[in-house]
Amino acid sequence: MASAREIGLEVLPHFKENVLAGRVLPYGYYAKATGRDIATESMAIGQAMHAIVECAHLPEYRLPRCISCGEPTENGAESSRPM
Repeated sequence: MASAREIGLEVLPHFKENVLAGRVLPYGYYAKATGRDIATESMAIGQAMHAIVECAHLPEYRLPRCISCGEPTENGAESSRPM
């Protein structure tokens, strides 16, 4: 089985696109989007998504909005890093 980091890297592009569009989707959606079995790997996807949310508040990631609440982040306004 893949590590949470590997799963997170696979999930991140799908998660980012949907979060920035304001869509809230279940873990199963991301399991399917990454070619994983919804019935057996949704929990691993969920753990990876929680890790992504925790990392989103670190300055080096400079996301324009908080992934969990959608509020603008302090770092987003200063971002020079492409998303």
